[in-house]
Amino acid sequence: MRPVAVTASALGPGQAWDDRGTSLTAVVAAAASGGAPALVLQRKGGGGGGGGEAPGTVAIPLEPAAAWRAGPQLLLVKAPPGAAAWLLRGGGGASENGAPAPPAAQPPLLALACGSAADADALAAACDAAAAAAASGQRSAKGGSSGGSGGDGSGSGSAGDGGGGGGGGGGGNVFDAKIDKTSSDMYFHYYGMLQHQQNMLQPMGTLLVNERMLETYIYARDKFLKPGGRMFPQIGRIHAAAFSDALLYGEVAGKAGFWQQPAFYGVDVTGLFEAAAEGYFAQVVVDAFDPSVLVSGCATRVFDFATIKESDLTVIDLPLELTVASPATVHGVATWFDVLFNGSAVQRWLSTAPGLPTTHWFQLRCVLAQPLAVLAPNTVLRGSMRLTAHERQSYTVEITLTAPPLAPGGPPQKSSGRYDLKEPFYRQLTNWYYQQQQASPLDAVAVQAAAAAVAAAAAAAPPPPPSQQQQQVGYAQQQGGYAYPAYQQHHQQPQQAFAAQWPQQQYH
Repeated sequence: MRPVAVTASALGPGQAWDDRGTSLTAVVAAAASGGAPALVLQRKGGGGGGGGEAPGTVAIPLEPAAAWRAGPQLLLVKAPPGAAAWLLRGGGGASENGAPAPPAAQPPLLALACGSAADADALAAACDAAAAAAASGQRSAKGGSSGGSGGDGSGSGSAGDGGGGGGGGGGGNVFDAKIDKTSSDMYFHYYGMLQHQQNMLQPMGTLLVNERMLETYIYARDKFLKPGGRMFPQIGRIHAAAFSDALLYGEVAGKAGFWQQPAFYGVDVTGLFEAAAEGYFAQVVVDAFDPSVLVSGCATRVFDFATIKESDLTVIDLPLELTVASPATVHGVATWFDVLFNGSAVQRWLSTAPGLPTTHWFQLRCVLAQPLAVLAPNTVLRGSMRLTAHERQSYTVEITLTAPPLAPGGPPQKSSGRYDLKEPFYRQLTNWYYQQQQASPLDAVAVQAAAAAVAAAAAAAPPPPPSQQQQQVGYAQQQGGYAYPAYQQHHQQPQQAFAAQWPQQQYH
């Protein structure tokens, strides 16, 4: 049973067709000065998120055998020379009980390239069969029929595209195949409210990869980037370090204490304690913390967006070998990221590291339910951090850390945790967090000592370029320096691995 019956009618110069499903009117303009005809898309205004679309007109030249989309149910085909142009629209579809399906229930047309109404119907049938086969695979039937126009509703596809949609995104796509439809509907409902979201691409989420926007970034690179083109950003790095924060650990553990009450208004809730504690510790903590809580150097995973494959982002492994300089209790792993904008003249880093000016990404911490005790200086913690993509547009994070035994001859300490980036604890939004920040002002003596340590380390290091040197002094004055020397060295001096290729990298 065909989900959509395609009808076609010839469209001459100056004739218009109003697509009632969108705010667009398509007009085929007469050829000017012997040039090719054009498809003119006229936006009436009032559409889009919040009704904020402004009126406007754009003309798209029509090449032979090319198809152009104008909204989810409107398609114009420019046939080869000597044939007519055809305007195709969805209609006459049938529901499962045989009754005519309402327009809203009809899936969008696929982009076609043909020279007659008969060819259009034949090609539509082939595309329908291909879409049905794809839907029976990774997508549900409901998710497989989704699609629509992107941006302002215009796009293109050619005969060489194999009948695939252009900017309108007709038919299925890779995103539908790997994302739960409920999650994507909620996601795009929110971003659909942003009137200018279609004009920009910001592919970084918390911990760089959350929301799985980088995959769209790579997909766009493969589809649109010309040879020699640039990616902004080009490099991304995820950093991880051990941290010690008894206050945070007590806060997370304390929330589970509620479920240890044997008589809460006459109800014994202790049976839920184990599940509640597991749930609280499974939340990544999103906040801006003081770098003094870091007790080790950083492990780093580098992504080159110019060469990385989309499949490389499905499972991300980061081996952990963290040296703890002094005895401490390790309560978990702290993470952050930075990205490089590698311009032709200037290279700049955008960093979300602790101690630098806070961004809306903040930093993330994974709190271990079982802390590790480090008893000797320069103890090495070994383990791994694995990020596995899931269909709710985020990642599952699995962390394992091993420390030397507490007593000679005893078993090594081992702690692990499983976290969902989709379900974070936004600690920086709580009143408790701000109260703690206001109740614990920076100690002036400690700030001066930390600043002196940074100045001494900078004096011993090779001088950076003047612009970077000025930037580092500014950060030291704003933040009072960094308490952990390995952290300071990692984030204030260019890494040797990048210095040769990008000698002027700057954190900004």
